[in-house]
Amino acid sequence: MKYGKYLMLMFVVLTVGCGSGPDSCILSGSVTYNGQPVESGAITFIPEDGQGPTAGANIVAGKFRVENLTPGRKKAIVAGTLQTSTVPSGQRTVEQMMAASKTPAPADPASLRISPDAEGNQTIVEINPGEQTHDFQLKSQ
Repeated sequence: MKYGKYLMLMFVVLTVGCGSGPDSCILSGSVTYNGQPVESGAITFIPEDGQGPTAGANIVAGKFRVENLTPGRKKAIVAGTLQTSTVPSGQRTVEQMMAASKTPAPADPASLRISPDAEGNQTIVEINPGEQTHDFQLKSQ
């Protein structure tokens, strides 16, 4: 059984990682733009060196969770829209709904979208083994 120790060591090395596979991690967190939660959108992680798979997830109510992300340096790219109300419409009072109906719509709907060149967008992050959290706080230029 000379090779038994080596096989066991190899098994341990292959099973250490983050997530469901030997080279996958789980990353979760929040995304804000000018202090407002990103209502809906997507976050994508691209290997900085261009080698390896790209991974991403949807952003819902300012939160995301990416599974099967490989460790290493990644460029995080956020695309999405801003939260326009912090109170769900079903939970608003009559006064809040009336006030909201009197608020003029933004002149440019694009102003609710996150700019690709926003401060904090396309940030390089280090993804380490294990489940981890990273929050992205983007700001307009």
